[in-house]
Amino acid sequence: MSVIDDTLRTYFKKRLGDLREEIGTREYIFKEKDVDKFCELISDTNPIYIDDDLGKIIPPSYIMNMTNVVFQQFFIKIGLDFFDKIMGVIHTRSDVDIFKPMSMSNKYRVKFDYEEPKEVSGKMGNYFSVMFVITIMDEQNAVYAVDNHEFFFKMR
Repeated sequence: MSVIDDTLRTYFKKRLGDLREEIGTREYIFKEKDVDKFCELISDTNPIYIDDDLGKIIPPSYIMNMTNVVFQQFFIKIGLDFFDKIMGVIHTRSDVDIFKPMSMSNKYRVKFDYEEPKEVSGKMGNYFSVMFVITIMDEQNAVYAVDNHEFFFKMR
């Protein structure tokens, strides 16, 4: 039995699909100064990240800089649409899978997607559970990393 209003369910799912299209896939070009500053901030002086002669590999933790922009776009857009319908958002899980090193010399694309929302009901109310999938790939569609984040959206 459904616990979330049919109109709200339909609108939420439609808006997720719209945002998948709006945010879509974006090109990401690394800026050397940004990566150097990142390494400095996290005190990582591994030469593979900062020495041009070694081909400059992107630190794996830098991936979050690529995916955070996508989440910011999503939450700004969904927040405007659902400000009066969502009581809260809970980040319940994240998994980052890195499949191969990323070189500074390549261009990458960041793709925003999600799995079908699930309805969850509990002592604290009714929720949509949504797993967002951010994929980082090169121009030939070879996947370098996948960043998964599950969120519960508590509905009024």
